[in-house]
Amino acid sequence: MSNFSIRNLLRLFRPLWAVMTAVFLPFTLAVANPPPALAPVVSLPDFTGLVDKVGPAVVNIRTTGRIPFSNSSIELPPGMNSHEMLEFFQRFFGFPLPQQRPTPRSEQDVPEEDVVPDAGIERNHGVGSGFVISADGYVMTNAHVVYDADTIYVTLLDKREFKAKLIGADKRTDVALLKIDANDLPVVTLGDSNTLRVGEWVVAIGSPFGFDNTLTAGIVSAKGRNTGDYLPFIQTDVAVNPGNSGGPLMNLRGEVIGINSQIYSRTGGFMGISFAIPIDEATRVAEQLKATGKVARGRIAVAIGQVTKDVAHSLGLPRAQGAFVSSVEVGGPADKAGVQAGDIILSFNGKTIDEASDLPRLVGNTKPGARVPMTLWRKGKKRDLGVTIAAMEADRPARAMLPKADPRMHTANSIGLTVSSLAEAQLKALKLGYGVRVDAVQGPAAQAGIRRGDIVLRIGDADIMNAQHYMDHIRNFSVIAHIDHGKSTLADRIIQLCGGLSSREMEAQVLDSMALERERGITIKAQTAALTYRARDGQIYNLNLIDTPGHVDFSYEVSRSLSACEGALLVVDASQGVEAQTVANCYTAIELGVEVVPVLNKIDLPAANCANAIAEIEEVIGIDATDAVRCSAKTGEGVIDVLEALISKVPPPVGDPQVPLQALIIDSWFDNYVGVVILVRIINGTLRPKDRIVLMASGAQFPVEQIGVFTPKAQARESLSAGQVGFIIAGIKTLTVAKVGDTVSHANKPALTPLAGFKEVKPQVFAGLYPVEANQYEALRESLEKLKLNDASLQYEPEVSQALGFGFRCGFLGLLHMEIVQERLEREFNMDLITTAPTVVYEVRQNNGLLAIVENPAKLPETSKIEEIREPIVTVNLYMPQEYVGSVITLCTQKRGVQLDMVYRGRQVQLVYEMPMAEIVLDFFDQLKSVSRGYASMDYEFKEYRPADVVKVDMLINGEKVDALSIIVHRSQSMFRGRQVAAKMREIIPRQMYDVAIQAAISSNIIARENIKALRKNVLAKCYGGDISRKKKLLEKQKEGKKRMKQVGSVEIPQEAFLAILRVSDK
Repeated sequence: MSNFSIRNLLRLFRPLWAVMTAVFLPFTLAVANPPPALAPVVSLPDFTGLVDKVGPAVVNIRTTGRIPFSNSSIELPPGMNSHEMLEFFQRFFGFPLPQQRPTPRSEQDVPEEDVVPDAGIERNHGVGSGFVISADGYVMTNAHVVYDADTIYVTLLDKREFKAKLIGADKRTDVALLKIDANDLPVVTLGDSNTLRVGEWVVAIGSPFGFDNTLTAGIVSAKGRNTGDYLPFIQTDVAVNPGNSGGPLMNLRGEVIGINSQIYSRTGGFMGISFAIPIDEATRVAEQLKATGKVARGRIAVAIGQVTKDVAHSLGLPRAQGAFVSSVEVGGPADKAGVQAGDIILSFNGKTIDEASDLPRLVGNTKPGARVPMTLWRKGKKRDLGVTIAAMEADRPARAMLPKADPRMHTANSIGLTVSSLAEAQLKALKLGYGVRVDAVQGPAAQAGIRRGDIVLRIGDADIMNAQHYMDHIRNFSVIAHIDHGKSTLADRIIQLCGGLSSREMEAQVLDSMALERERGITIKAQTAALTYRARDGQIYNLNLIDTPGHVDFSYEVSRSLSACEGALLVVDASQGVEAQTVANCYTAIELGVEVVPVLNKIDLPAANCANAIAEIEEVIGIDATDAVRCSAKTGEGVIDVLEALISKVPPPVGDPQVPLQALIIDSWFDNYVGVVILVRIINGTLRPKDRIVLMASGAQFPVEQIGVFTPKAQARESLSAGQVGFIIAGIKTLTVAKVGDTVSHANKPALTPLAGFKEVKPQVFAGLYPVEANQYEALRESLEKLKLNDASLQYEPEVSQALGFGFRCGFLGLLHMEIVQERLEREFNMDLITTAPTVVYEVRQNNGLLAIVENPAKLPETSKIEEIREPIVTVNLYMPQEYVGSVITLCTQKRGVQLDMVYRGRQVQLVYEMPMAEIVLDFFDQLKSVSRGYASMDYEFKEYRPADVVKVDMLINGEKVDALSIIVHRSQSMFRGRQVAAKMREIIPRQMYDVAIQAAISSNIIARENIKALRKNVLAKCYGGDISRKKKLLEKQKEGKKRMKQVGSVEIPQEAFLAILRVSDK
């Protein structure tokens, strides 16, 4: 009994136990496992010990020099030249005070070119920092702190000042070594920059703005940062300002791990990014300077570029690594070792090259005369070879002191220099035999440290004798190619090899800015790229690539762009041969006197046949293609040879920078922020910001706000001179003012005559654009206005159609232009459009003697008032393989073509026809591609207007004319076309509740008819039997109802019906 009672009690406690466990168990666990204690707060490092330890070894460096007046002083605006203002600038910003040049007693009688440059006066040249590395007085600092200094003063923390001797300075690494006459000096401890970690605390000590022994702290942001200089820098966020240069960068142990050298700034002050020279590299340089006073470096004489993913993929390289060899100096160490342009250097002396910037440092640190192994990647395979290191030449002096710039001759280039020739007396005074003076500097040249007043003696390995010789290193060129022959890809490779864009910025078809250009593989707007290339002869050339449209619709723009060039690359697909568009544009270039350089592209394709392509170029175009360059723009093979051929065969530009300005407008477009941007080639004269210009065709005048070049990124410049290609921004609000082919000149001293070749571009094809929804009319008008801001050749005017309502009659340069405008309206402005059939312009001579221009069939006068109608005739050039000649001739005959010539050119056949343009704009191109299976190409040009027996065919729906469906055709084809359109519309227009009659008529004569049967309800379905009279009564009642519906009803015509005229021959 007791056992039973205990068992029952347990059963009663089980639910209660479960509840107690659920409630109290969490608290029990919480007590058993208390939360972890809060982590102790980590305090920021204490830098006081560093100051006490290193501070005495950090010195202030002050330099003085003989400064030319034109460069030494700050130019203040009028009204700010008071003594107090000048003293303020000198005291707080370190600017030297302006000085007045002493006037020679007989200066009025001495020509300006005979005045000997002044020696200058001694002024504060610079201030910086340094640190003592040995107790006997050796001090390390930056080379740019002491460069060009006459006297160097070193001030210690205890205020003792010593005159220092410059042991040596290496501009490439920006390291200099000084020696002062002192002993038992406090010294710094040198650390190991290789052990430095990103995120580690670092401290800088220096004299920013002259404030001695200033300490700033931060962290290491990155290591091995490539800034385009010789060394990979340590990047920090330590506040570094002018005056900190040359000071030590230390870790928390007080060890120097770098020398503060550069900052990234757009204002001249610190912006959160600073760069330091790794102390390991600096020590290596200092040791050589101490031993010999100079640094011996190795060189292998190659120009290199970064290997991008695209380049690696195209060359079969597993991953993007190494240094891409863009050119090899003839006779240099690499050339002797067998290195070729297009190779990729994977390793040097056993060390892997991850980035292109690794190679110069590894080569430079190699002893001249040593022979080291090198691994290359060539044609999908690794190749090992040995190279003997040559000694790098010492840096040549680049500066000299000059009087005020002589403005007799200026010219500019893509590296940002504007220079002028030197007179004999000036050269003699400077003890120079040649050279040009820098009058303005910006862009890459300014970043490299070149200043106004410097003397340029050499660019690359070429001595610059005078400004014209400097101009001889400019090449302006374009690229001519048929669609899909690789023009944009070749332009990408050229830009990549010349360093126009970094690997991060490169993308396919980089010059094609519009989505339509990328999708269709065509060029719509002209673009330019100013590039710099070191040729195999060691000289540096400035290449201005002008990428022009190639389609026949833009033939005028092509001619103007080609007239801005001295040379053109004729790119031909080695697997396709010469095609129509290639021939037309090449003939234009030859007529303009442009030097044509043939290039065979896509040689990597299995179907490539270079021999046939060369034969076609010589036979079809008539130029010598024996030395045609073979390349593959996709893989990069042979692209260096293209650039070398360009330099050797294309002549430099000619022009006089001192005559009145003449600049040819290549293209223009509207920018939402700055207004119209004008792309120009300076033929003569020099243009600078704030000049007032006049557009000679319209007479409009504007002040120049900004000028510059595209690389292809926009870069501002201080001047554009003869031979240069760049852009102008002058606050212009509409493209109709800046027309392609117009001449830009100075308003105050314009050129006597504009450049030849300008003409007004007139539309050749017209079509109606109507919104699908009537309430979208205003939106369409605004869209056309905005589109015209970037397309001056587009013309439009309002028109009203009985069938389509309110819309616009638009004029286009051709069918492609029409398709582009329509697609842009639909994509960029979200417009739903109905487009009528395209028509050409007819000249109609009326009985009263008046000549009417008719571009809309609905506006054609009545037949009784017309004396004669003349239609435009074009000359058509067609190219196709031999097997399709018969089909193409049949097509041309159907289109009223008259054969003028037929020539067999190798595997291709050229047909020349005269044909009405009205036949071209409908469906000729589509049918040509159809009968030739896509292999035929065509090009055409306007010839003349000729009388023609053409008539207007009206389409009637239930007896009502639909003006939007009217067409003008030749009388012999009117009945056929009328039947085709009527039959096509019968298929498209939906059936109604009544019969619909579709008729084609010439005046009052009906030439074709189609009927759309009515939808018919089976009214007899409810009559299962009975008298026949009942059924007849129901049928008569239905017939009367349909008759009344036809009288009051209207037929809705779908959009496809308006396009039926374009597809009447579709089966």
